Amino acid sequence: MRLRVLMQNRPDSFDFPGGDTVQMLETKAKLEDLGLEVSVSLEENPDVSQYDVVHVFNTLAMPASYYQVMNAKSQGKPVLLSTIFWNVGAMDAGRSSLGRRLKDKFNATLRSLVGLEIMSRDGYGRRIINWQQQESALLASDCLLPNSYMELEQIRQAFPRVRNKARIIPNGVDSSITGGDAERFRESHRIDKEFVLCVANVSPRKNQLRLAKACRACGYLLVLIGGCLDANRQYLESCLKAGGSSLVYLGPAGRQTVADALAACRVHALPSWVETPGLATLEAAACGKNVVVCDRGSVREYLRDEAFYCDYYSVKSIAMALSEAWRADPQRQLARRVLRDYTWERAAQETMNAYRLVVDGSKEDFHI
Repeated sequence: MRLRVLMQNRPDSFDFPGGDTVQMLETKAKLEDLGLEVSVSLEENPDVSQYDVVHVFNTLAMPASYYQVMNAKSQGKPVLLSTIFWNVGAMDAGRSSLGRRLKDKFNATLRSLVGLEIMSRDGYGRRIINWQQQESALLASDCLLPNSYMELEQIRQAFPRVRNKARIIPNGVDSSITGGDAERFRESHRIDKEFVLCVANVSPRKNQLRLAKACRACGYLLVLIGGCLDANRQYLESCLKAGGSSLVYLGPAGRQTVADALAACRVHALPSWVETPGLATLEAAACGKNVVVCDRGSVREYLRDEAFYCDYYSVKSIAMALSEAWRADPQRQLARRVLRDYTWERAAQETMNAYRLVVDGSKEDFHI
């Protein structure tokens, strides 16, 4: 039977693409190569009657993914959920003993409010509603598809009632990313010195401000590639001010420009609040570049000890990791391993296997 799949993601996925968009589209393309019929809808309540499976992406995209999951279930369709989740609230609160106490109290409050209608419009009210919607979407899904075992453990710690079937789907890279032209990039953008590259949408979570300060302290040129929402324009201005003449912002760029930039850079840095693990980091590693990453999230499950880790909150820590990565020989072994183990072809095959297990009602080959 040729499976008919509907993929769903946040409504602004194409207007403001991120890693979840790339994951969805790359998986779609490779699934089609395997003979599946795959469509995409960003609507919250589409008619899904013609599909065998609905595949929703991103539990952080509330309330859209909640409505998408519930809509599919109301129409009797099996749902698989690519979670793309990390408990960033708990991570931030855990910075100090006081933070840990507040986190525990807040988590207890959340649990006591499950099932209640929260009408508050302040930040805590929205967070509670998001938490409820995340839990409901997770519980309703027939199979969870996290990108790592660490991500699955985070889900089960944050939502103790969630014990759904799960299958780990590793993120991937497209090997064509390794074919960039360094000289073309330098000539096109008039960059005549070695530089640190950061490919990511500009936002506080991606931490470009501290990265800019760290690069300036080290004397390294920083090149930023990525879009910026209107809500983050002030943050971008702060980055530009902090970086001064040591920062070049190119805005969003196409695939070829990113490949060229990766070929030209000396180090790629993405000291985000958290990544699971970060497609740009995987692509940079595949290109043989030393990568600087945050010490949180599931990135270590992918990169092991072959990346340069830093503390998101510390400019000094980021600067030290940058300096180490700048001086070190390229991690060629990591590049080979990423290109071997983390491909979209593998991700698609594992995803298709999960579809069939759900459709067939199998209880085997799941991580329970």
